[in-house]
Amino acid sequence: AMNRKTTLAAAVGAALCLGAGPVLATESAATIAARQKFFGAENVDSATGALPKDKVILSWLTNTTYAVSLRGRVAMFDTFATRLEVTPGRTNFVIKDLVDLKPEAIFLGHGHFDHADNAAYIAAKSGARIYASEETCPVMHHDLSRMKADPLIQNDPIARIDPKATVDCT
Repeated sequence: AMNRKTTLAAAVGAALCLGAGPVLATESAATIAARQKFFGAENVDSATGALPKDKVILSWLTNTTYAVSLRGRVAMFDTFATRLEVTPGRTNFVIKDLVDLKPEAIFLGHGHFDHADNAAYIAAKSGARIYASEETCPVMHHDLSRMKADPLIQNDPIARIDPKATVDCT
């Protein structure tokens, strides 16, 4: 589990990787709703989905998973959420909310399911770059291939992964 020093170090690392480049002018209604859910309505522009550029907001989601708003950009520390959470229940969010958050970067503590589950899926659906160990990146590519071949995922209009989607893992 991450302690406060580890979390702070990860936030600094995220700042260096995300930089201060441009942020999209207007996000979708689903992205605005997801950002309000994770970062608080008071921190999200309700018209554009923009986040404050002068704040760091860490939102603990579950287990070791955090959503992070840093300099107006969005990242995730780990991506675990119970796979069966397709309707709110044990948590107040579903996996689709993690995709709708539109993270730019995903930082994985390690490749075990309790940290990295859903990472390839979220990255493929959102375009986020994954930062992980050398051993974990091939697993992310394998996960994406497996999901693209899964008829349960591909026949679901919401869960479906674009056949051209890729995973960028560093």
